[in-house]
Amino acid sequence: MQLVAEVEQSTKERDRFDLKTLGEVAEFFGLDEHTVRQWRLKTPAMPGEPGRWPIKQIVQWRCNWIQQTDLAAAKRQQDFELGQIQVESKRLELDREKGSVIDRQDVELWASTALIELRTGVMQLPEMLAASAPQELKDFVREETDRHCRDMLLATQRRLETAEIGKEEARE
Repeated sequence: MQLVAEVEQSTKERDRFDLKTLGEVAEFFGLDEHTVRQWRLKTPAMPGEPGRWPIKQIVQWRCNWIQQTDLAAAKRQQDFELGQIQVESKRLELDREKGSVIDRQDVELWASTALIELRTGVMQLPEMLAASAPQELKDFVREETDRHCRDMLLATQRRLETAEIGKEEARE
C-alpha cells in the first residue's frame, strides 16, 4: 500500500507540471498555438504527447534549441566576417598586383632614404652659400645658414616624432 501511495504521489507531482493541450503550452510561452505545433516538427521534436505535455521537459528542450540556434547564428556571423576578410585580402592582393597599393615597409624605406638624402643636401648649404659670399662675410653666412638649416631639420625631426607617437597611441 505504501508503495502504491508513493507511486501515486510521484505521478501527481509529475503530472502537476504536465499540461493537457498544446494551447496551454502556447499560453505558457506566450505564443500562438501554431508556433507550438511547428515545434513538434523540429528535430529533435518537442517532448510530450497529446494529453500530456511535460512543461519542465519542454522548457529544457526549448532552452537547448535556442542555445543551438544562437550558436549556429554566431557561427554564421563568424563565417560572414571571415568571408569579408578574405574578400578584402583578395582586393588588396589585386591592388598590389596592379601597383595601386604599396607595402608600408617599401614606403617607409623610400621616405627614410629621401629624408637622409635631404638632410645631407641641406647640411651642404652652409658651405655652398659661404663659398659664394664675399670673403669678409663667409664665416657669418656659414654660421647663420648652418643655424637655420639645423633649426629646420630639428623641426622636421620633432614633427616626425610627434606623428610616430600619435600612431603608437592610436594603436594602444
